[in-house]
Amino acid sequence: MATPTPAPKTQQQIPYTARAFTPAHSDLAQSAGVPAQLANEQYIEALARIVYYWAYPAIDVMTRTSQWEVMKAGAGTMAGVFPAGPVNTSGCLSDYMPPAQRMVVTPNNDTIYMSAFLDLGREPAVIQTPTKVPKAHYWTEQVADVFTNVIYQLGSGAGTPGCKCLLVGPEWKGQKPGEFLAVLRMPTNVGWVAGRSFAAHTPESKAESLAVLDQIRIFPLSENKPGQQNADCKAESRNAAYPPGVTAQAIAAEPVRLSAGMGQPEDILGRPRKDARGESYRWPLRHGNGRSGAHTDRITQVQRGL
Repeated sequence: MATPTPAPKTQQQIPYTARAFTPAHSDLAQSAGVPAQLANEQYIEALARIVYYWAYPAIDVMTRTSQWEVMKAGAGTMAGVFPAGPVNTSGCLSDYMPPAQRMVVTPNNDTIYMSAFLDLGREPAVIQTPTKVPKAHYWTEQVADVFTNVIYQLGSGAGTPGCKCLLVGPEWKGQKPGEFLAVLRMPTNVGWVAGRSFAAHTPESKAESLAVLDQIRIFPLSENKPGQQNADCKAESRNAAYPPGVTAQAIAAEPVRLSAGMGQPEDILGRPRKDARGESYRWPLRHGNGRSGAHTDRITQVQRGL
């Protein structure tokens, strides 16, 4: 005996709130005709665009947190091309970003980067700024929420002194530790910190840049010790960790395919991507396009308060 097919819901069976949310509302006079149906299609399309633009940055950031598992042994570089670390931990480069990376769409060619992805729901993170900086040297730490909105902008341009601040999530309750200059509350637990230090195209300038970048750090509060806790960016940049199925040889051999859509299982022609062994794989990195829309009130607060 064949299983009967359920009859589709009529307009009246759909909950009122759902019906009232659309222009084609059959309970209202002159709202169930063709004009209303066309308006409804346009409304849904416009709503879909809004939802996409609103959600895409958050989805992009969450995808990048796959580095936490890949980098669980310690800070270094993701696939040898991007600074990365475990959760709430920064990694740094020792030179300019290489062309093979796709985590930053248009990186600077005159700064060296550090980067950390946050989950402040697990525990607060320490954000450390440099205490020894040559006069007029440019550096910055850009703190963004899960939507890539810049919440805090620390750096030479903001007049931020060398210090430690505590990054906390929206629901954190506690007291500021004694040696910390400020508590910086984020509107979302997940976020991204990108640090940069100026480097001209000379060995001397790059050495100066790294001396500053070594002092720019993110690490969990549970790992905090008195005083500055500096990194060794030269050593970290040599600590390359690769996602399953990804090798340095594969990156070197397929620069065009990587640039076509890093993070996608197919290349630009729709063919499955292959690793060096000829097996299909999905790259956990994403080609992002963060908004970095400044929250000027919070930035001004930090500029004045620090």
